Amino acid sequence: MYASAKLVGDKLYIVAVNPSNLKQQASFKIETKDAVNSTGQILFENKECKMINNKVDGSFEPYERHVYVIPLNDSVIDEINETTNDSANNLLAAPNNIEAIIETNE
Repeated sequence: MYASAKLVGDKLYIVAVNPSNLKQQASFKIETKDAVNSTGQILFENKECKMINNKVDGSFEPYERHVYVIPLNDSVIDEINETTNDSANNLLAAPNNIEAIIETNE
């Protein structure tokens, strides 16, 4: 599984791709002081996604990609901006912010 997460304005974008020929489950968790419970969109699929207690889950068919767009509140945005010093704001590169948990179904 390949993934990247970026904060753009007040939204968290997570782009994830399953490069294998196996179905996979993945969870993406954001580490913040305040709990994030938000409903977002999966772009290009006309579906909603839910971030519950800072985590969004996804099921990926072989070679499938998902683009999650999750609105965040101001306190979470401020915390992410304070703890992320990557100039590109790639949150997956900042271990204090985003964690990806991936399970492969064989």
